[in-house]
Amino acid sequence: MSYVRDKIATFTPVKYNQFYWWRRFKTRETLHPLKPLYYKIKNGDYEMSDYFYQAKYELELMEEKLSTIKHSDERFEATKLCMERYRRLMNDYEKDEEKIMQQLKKDFKTVFQVSEEELERYMEECDGDLMCLYNTVKQDYVRKRPDKEYLFKDQQ
Repeated sequence: MSYVRDKIATFTPVKYNQFYWWRRFKTRETLHPLKPLYYKIKNGDYEMSDYFYQAKYELELMEEKLSTIKHSDERFEATKLCMERYRRLMNDYEKDEEKIMQQLKKDFKTVFQVSEEELERYMEECDGDLMCLYNTVKQDYVRKRPDKEYLFKDQQ
């Protein structure tokens, strides 16, 4: 089983919607905007957009479908539909990724009171995942403002 199919297995299918016919699955459940940054990271609110996996899944479904179709006209129609789904999902992915990144930066800047430039520097220097970035920025923040350490006591 492919990585894409493993990821897709965790998604919740949706019923057909005439306005979003190209989407087969619900988007992820994110936490309330007022929840602490730490818990949003743990929940996966800032992970790569689910639309990416849905788009890749469409390509896999297209390959499966084409392997069963012999007639060229039918193959063309099937390819056309799958590629349109793929195109729309990739459009959704690009928009969603931009929104996720903007929210991530906004939340980091709000919680740790860092400038855009400082955050960019932290992001470039961090070699780990998002939790590693969070811990690095948090350590610097607490070192500069020891009186604020109490804000992070429950986030170990």
